[in-house]
Amino acid sequence: MKKHILACAAFLTGTVALHAQGVIDGIRNDPARKYKKAVAKGKNLKPYHAAQGGIEYTRPFDQTLQFTLWDYRYGKEPERPETYEVSYNIRKMWGLVVGWNMNFVKFDPYNSLTFCAGAEMGFAEATAYVRNHTHDMFKTYLRIPLTFGFRHGGEVSFDKSKLFSFGLGVGMAPSWLNDVFTGPEAFAYSKHMITTMPFFYADVGHFIGTQLKLRFSYYPVGWDSYTVENSSSSLSYQSKVVSSASGPLVKFSLMVMPFSPHWSSSRW
Repeated sequence: MKKHILACAAFLTGTVALHAQGVIDGIRNDPARKYKKAVAKGKNLKPYHAAQGGIEYTRPFDQTLQFTLWDYRYGKEPERPETYEVSYNIRKMWGLVVGWNMNFVKFDPYNSLTFCAGAEMGFAEATAYVRNHTHDMFKTYLRIPLTFGFRHGGEVSFDKSKLFSFGLGVGMAPSWLNDVFTGPEAFAYSKHMITTMPFFYADVGHFIGTQLKLRFSYYPVGWDSYTVENSSSSLSYQSKVVSSASGPLVKFSLMVMPFSPHWSSSRW
């Protein structure tokens, strides 16, 4: 009797062990679990899959220039300078933007704190009138935006089954800014500066065969104000130009992640 009991116990124990091993093997080999684990680690995916690029547009803004002009054309010291104020509305500021994301702290496959580095360059022009002459303003910029913020969606783990994504955060943009003002010799000048521009950003994205993103950026300090001491080559005039701060800059960027079609696909 005792032998029969021991045999039954051994049989039951073996059956339970085999069943448990089967369950464990099933869990290990489950495609959904393997995929989630691979996505969480970014398995078989390359850093360049986080690259992005596109175009950007800056909302129209005003810039005011005040010219203080000493006129020496008549061979004597002018009694007082003439003052002219010119207001520009910068309407067509377009540029190119590229960037690359890196997860800084990953909470789960679809949520992380993200660092992003990039480059932006663009150009704008405007026209105004002084002394019945047409003057053109040309603006050029080059920025290196560095951002830190929260990101949710397929970009975190390169999963194109996660269609919707968004991000928000803050950034600093070391910048080279340049203004060129054309016209008669008394008013022509150029000015370039190197500065750092803080900003806030938010973006939304959607995977439509490739990952598309629309980003909103807000630069509270705007285009820097400055002063230019300018003398014409003929010494007929001496002038000082003061540029007032143009207020906040608002920028919209439309970007694509060109390597996103190579992201992983969900299989559940």
